[in-house]
Amino acid sequence: MLAESDLYVRRQGISDTTQDATFLNDHDACLVSASPGELADFFRGYKTWIDNMLDRAPHSAIHSIIKPSCKKNADHRTSQMFLVPDSDDYIDKTIINARKYYLKNNSCLWCGMIDQEIKSHDRMICQTDDFVVFVSYFARLPYETFVLPKQHMPDFRSFPDHLFPQLGELCHDVIGRIYRAAHRSNMSLHLHNIVVPERHSLYTHWSIQLIPWMNNWAGFEIATAMYINVASPEACAARLRTEKTAK
Repeated sequence: MLAESDLYVRRQGISDTTQDATFLNDHDACLVSASPGELADFFRGYKTWIDNMLDRAPHSAIHSIIKPSCKKNADHRTSQMFLVPDSDDYIDKTIINARKYYLKNNSCLWCGMIDQEIKSHDRMICQTDDFVVFVSYFARLPYETFVLPKQHMPDFRSFPDHLFPQLGELCHDVIGRIYRAAHRSNMSLHLHNIVVPERHSLYTHWSIQLIPWMNNWAGFEIATAMYINVASPEACAARLRTEKTAK
């Protein structure tokens, strides 16, 4: 019989005390039903949560916070944080690729993506002075959507307090559009925030990803890490743009 130590190896740099850290009691909160103010409070809480986690585990490098939201009137799960040690052995391939892009283009990968999406407009949903929203050209699922700050912002902890209401309002609008277009309240919100040493800050950029769960990944996706998306990003973006004035 395999021992637990054969299946699970504790990584150095993350203390046992981090395991009992919890976020606000949001297990009853459905993303589709959340108000702009409630979403803004979520993001304020996430910023504080990251700060507290780094105080307790200063060697943590990568954070991803996920808020799953199931169907209306169903049980909802609380927000979850994922992190790994700050070690060259665990540097995420996202950082490696972002660094390669920066060295080649002298620009952050996400900033370059924002510029390209604004220029082409094919996958754009909406934008404000501070944020841009678009369907990813590499979308794994229909209506997989990104919300990004236009200003280069490597760490969510530096997000200005006065922008929380705008971010809550924008995500409320986009979640509503996805719900009406895809007829799905079963979706998840992912805050991708790669907390890295200063040397990586020129080419990391936090983002929010909204994913409606349209279908289950099966053998092909699991075996190949490639995804079958039956709807083009351009068609999904066009549909979401038409939802702008929907009630």
